[in-house]
Amino acid sequence: MAKKTYNYAQIEAVALEMRKNKDMVFFYEYETPVATLPTGEILDLVKEFGSVRTSGGGWAIDESWIVGAAIGVATAGSIAIARTPSMATIYAIEYIYNQAGKLRSMTGGQASMPFVLWQGGGSRTRGSAGQHTEVGQEALYANLPGVKVVVPSNAYDAKGLLIAAIRDPDPVIYYDYPEVKSGDQPDVPDDSSPGRPPPLTSNVRFPTSPRPASAPRSSTPGR
Repeated sequence: MAKKTYNYAQIEAVALEMRKNKDMVFFYEYETPVATLPTGEILDLVKEFGSVRTSGGGWAIDESWIVGAAIGVATAGSIAIARTPSMATIYAIEYIYNQAGKLRSMTGGQASMPFVLWQGGGSRTRGSAGQHTEVGQEALYANLPGVKVVVPSNAYDAKGLLIAAIRDPDPVIYYDYPEVKSGDQPDVPDDSSPGRPPPLTSNVRFPTSPRPASAPRSSTPGR
């Protein structure tokens, strides 16, 4: 277990899974996947995996194309992540609703869709208009059939739930809110199975981070 920034925990999760899955891809616009530990250690996915498996220095501002390309890769059987910014929540819905979420049912369970939409959440900061500050939009995806939604709240959960989402054979929406990224974070394991992330069997999961023994636990996880 080690102290890591929220962003490093996320990028480390992707790196670990990309090393295991040689066909896995990660597409994005301008949020280049680079993170630094407090010790100065740099994790750079573009440098490690190249511009074929990543978007290199970033792709053009076209969220629909990025999501569609990732879903196309996942349809062919390879794990794919599409990362889109907070003001672009709506663009992916048509692809998720009509394509990604329905593939398994349309094929009678014969085909899977190993796709993750890494969706940025709105931030309530000064100077931002309503398009950039809306929160709770994960509910839009939670009401779509065939998909799962996870919303991490700290660095430990961010890594564990992202790994679980990547390993899931069906589409997962990974909602990423900026408000939870600052401040003190719990220690994060170095390996690829922090908290032994279980399969995501429900539409919404509760956080998986350690909590005090006296803290209550839900008897019905995911509900």
